[in-house]
Amino acid sequence: IQLYKAAVIDDGILPLPKEEAAKYAAIYQHRKKGNTILKFVPASGAATRMFKSLFAFRDAFEPDRESFTAYVNRTGNKEIRAFFDSLERFAFYALLKAYIDKHHPDFASLNEDIQKHIIVNSLLNEEGLNYGNMPKGLLPFHRHSEKIATPFEEHFREAVLYASDDEEADLH
Repeated sequence: IQLYKAAVIDDGILPLPKEEAAKYAAIYQHRKKGNTILKFVPASGAATRMFKSLFAFRDAFEPDRESFTAYVNRTGNKEIRAFFDSLERFAFYALLKAYIDKHHPDFASLNEDIQKHIIVNSLLNEEGLNYGNMPKGLLPFHRHSEKIATPFEEHFREAVLYASDDEEADLH
């Protein structure tokens, strides 16, 4: 299966009218009594697939031999451009910036191509943040004001919201 984009309301997902949603919420509340509600999220393993385009960039880009734009044109790796365009929006951005500030004090004086190479290496490599080898559930995923949450933490937060009964929640 090749996925082209996420399904969203009115583009792959049909919204329920408010009255119908309230009806089903009431049925759920009634029927959950005496049953065990289980929250299950099938997402595990290392983040290697998630960072596929970054690994490709890390392994093939040589900033001393070509520019970032030349690399993108040569490889067609448009995801890496999107990554850098959105870098400051990622939940891990502050952690990555702190790591680079500490380990590459001359970073700001380097050319942009070398900076991009350092960013990806700092993010993926074992000597850096090692996100390429971490379980996806432990990666910084959401930012709630100043708090960064992992998928693992979000799993628990969501369970409290909808799968709890008598202050207990069953998780898979």
